[in-house]
Amino acid sequence: MKKNSILMFAFLIALTFGTACQTSKSNETTADTKPAANTASTSPVAGNASTNSETVQDIKEKPKTEKKKGIVSTDDKPDFTVQAEELVKAKKEAKSPIIPPEQYKGKIIEVTGRVSILYPEKIKSLPPRVLLTGGRPILEDVACDFDEENKAEINTLKKDQMVTLKGLVPNMWIMTPSLTHCIIVEAN
Repeated sequence: MKKNSILMFAFLIALTFGTACQTSKSNETTADTKPAANTASTSPVAGNASTNSETVQDIKEKPKTEKKKGIVSTDDKPDFTVQAEELVKAKKEAKSPIIPPEQYKGKIIEVTGRVSILYPEKIKSLPPRVLLTGGRPILEDVACDFDEENKAEINTLKKDQMVTLKGLVPNMWIMTPSLTHCIIVEAN
């Protein structure tokens, strides 16, 4: 029992470190970009200057009609569709235990597996997440981290349920394969 709690503690510390590193990296690369102002000439041609300012104003006032809440959306086509066990096997066979295989790194993946643990709320620096069984409990699970905007989706899942999740493979895996910015594609 003591050995299991030590392993769980080490696992949580490693995931905290990995998630914190990945979150700061994704915040740097996914900052919102502002629309460029209309660069048409503001020559004294009648109405041109006011037209330019109206165009910029229209751009700023248009409501966003995005279908996605987080970085990964239902419209994004996955680069790979895999089973949780396949990601665990890829991690075991990788050259480095913390760097995902090049074929997966930075790619959007759909992963199917059985839910082993649900964390619908943020725990310290760990984001809301779902663990999918990929082999032995915990150490061979696939961690699927959800954005705050999408964490309510986790409450629709149950332990031992088969699900397909879509997410982005980060640049670093700590202890277990992981996906970030996950969304639910299908739940049976």
